[in-house]
Amino acid sequence: MSVQGSNEDEHACRYIDLNCDVGESLGANIIGNDDMLIPLVSSANIACGGHGGDVVHTTNAVRVAIKSGVQIGAHPSFPDTANFGRIKMSMSAVELRETLMTQLDYLSQIVDRENGSIAYVKPHGALYHACSDEQKTAEVFLESVIEFDRGLAILGQPGTLLEASCREKNVCFVREAFADRRYLKTGRLVPRTQAGAVIQTEDEICEQAVSIALGRAIATESNHCLKVSAESICIHGDSDRALFGLKQICSAFANSRVVVRRF
Repeated sequence: MSVQGSNEDEHACRYIDLNCDVGESLGANIIGNDDMLIPLVSSANIACGGHGGDVVHTTNAVRVAIKSGVQIGAHPSFPDTANFGRIKMSMSAVELRETLMTQLDYLSQIVDRENGSIAYVKPHGALYHACSDEQKTAEVFLESVIEFDRGLAILGQPGTLLEASCREKNVCFVREAFADRRYLKTGRLVPRTQAGAVIQTEDEICEQAVSIALGRAIATESNHCLKVSAESICIHGDSDRALFGLKQICSAFANSRVVVRRF
């Protein structure tokens, strides 16, 4: 994606993938609005039963993605629906591999039944951060994905151990940034346990998404300027602001000559 250059370059289109976490509803506990959210993005991170998702809601999310021409990503997590996969679990390498393979197989069976395909894998919540910061977790996660399907890409945070492991194993790694999360000046996300970790207004979410897509700096929680290199931008589907925020982002992208397309 070009972000600098001549005046002609400044008026050229930029391209970005837009992804959203979906398929997270479980029984009567409805999370997000998959039917409305999925058609607005280019990539759908579909829960695999670890932190959310059941056969009915997973199948619906898969069907909407296929109908909308949206690529499907598996979104496995620590197996903890009670805490929505956002609290780190202590698991052995064998246990982690087992739950990852089970979750990937769960989604794959539904996708196959609907004549679709999985394009990538993105860890969820606490597993996302553990894969970023812990070498062993990153290795087990990547080895599990490779064993499941060597051709799947990995979607994750840039500059992490997971990215380094992907480069080492020659696995496609797609750099991701967040429209609705506040960043530390180090480039990592502000932990959800801290105040201000989640951006609260649609205007701020939209502004951050556009800045990232155009290669401009964003403001960190300490008001430093930070440039985030990204090929894909995420907005969380479980937020009450997700739908309006996504609509606002899409409108702002169109006005800024940013084209949403699959990575």
